[in-house]
Amino acid sequence: MKYRSLAIAGAVALACSLAAVTRAGEDKQQEFERAKAGLEKAKLTLAEAVEAASKKVPDGKAVEAEIETEAGGAAFEVEVVSGTKHLEVKVDADNGDILGVEEEVEEEEEARKGEKKPDDEQLENEAAATSKISLLHAIRTASKEVEGGKPFEASFARHNGLLAIEVELLDGSEIKEVFVDAQTGAVLEVKQEFTEDMDDEGEDESDL
Repeated sequence: MKYRSLAIAGAVALACSLAAVTRAGEDKQQEFERAKAGLEKAKLTLAEAVEAASKKVPDGKAVEAEIETEAGGAAFEVEVVSGTKHLEVKVDADNGDILGVEEEVEEEEEARKGEKKPDDEQLENEAAATSKISLLHAIRTASKEVEGGKPFEASFARHNGLLAIEVELLDGSEIKEVFVDAQTGAVLEVKQEFTEDMDDEGEDESDL
């Protein structure tokens, strides 16, 4: 009975692990499709959207930016920290017009992003106060590092204990991530995060 219980417990744990891996693969597939659809509609780049948002809130510091698809088009959402406020600036991806500025409510943002990528207000406050490298600079650095890649999301993150800026780029059928040191501007790592040929376990099917 004891061994049977252990076997059942092991099988349940394995099933949960496989389900988590499958969900992660699906999340990346959805992210790839979102980025591809948004960038196909956009005339502006992520860097230009950050510039527009920074001009709208000149006393703030951009800490996150991403593209979102909407009915009939696409828009960039740029989070700017201004004093104690976290402002979300929406930029039209077609012409650069500012569609709106509203104060972000952390609880709502957490619910929108979900458990996989929770909003980290404390990290963003630290970045706004201490980082020497701007989000815009990191996006441009990443674009040079991945020639031909199109940035669609950028945010501050921890990378091996260092405060860094993570930039995600669409490079053909792949998503690549570039981590830039937030203090020195040095490229810390470039990695392939996703390719359309990947199976649910994150392996490249072309190598199987």
